[in-house]
Amino acid sequence: ECLYMYGKGKMVNGYSNDTRLFADRVVSDHYDGDVTTENNGVLVGSDGIIIENFDLFDNLMLPAAIENTGGIFMSNDVAQDVRYTDLECFERVAQALALKLGV
Repeated sequence: ECLYMYGKGKMVNGYSNDTRLFADRVVSDHYDGDVTTENNGVLVGSDGIIIENFDLFDNLMLPAAIENTGGIFMSNDVAQDVRYTDLECFERVAQALALKLGV
């Protein structure tokens, strides 16, 4: 949905209930730490898949879409059992967006 909005020239906004960087989440949550680092610094999972590591909150296309459209992104750490249901950070983004748009 974010890239569709970006393609349509609309402002993209986002939030996350996990403040860890994308690569850190993938290494920890998907690979349980079972990765190697190649000589050039590239992270590779135990299945041979390269892990994108640009020190961003998500894979490259999402932060770029938000930044390039002047959108808002916020993150907050919440307990894992409410990671997909806690809306506090979403509400903060909505409030900031309302101020930005003057509504």
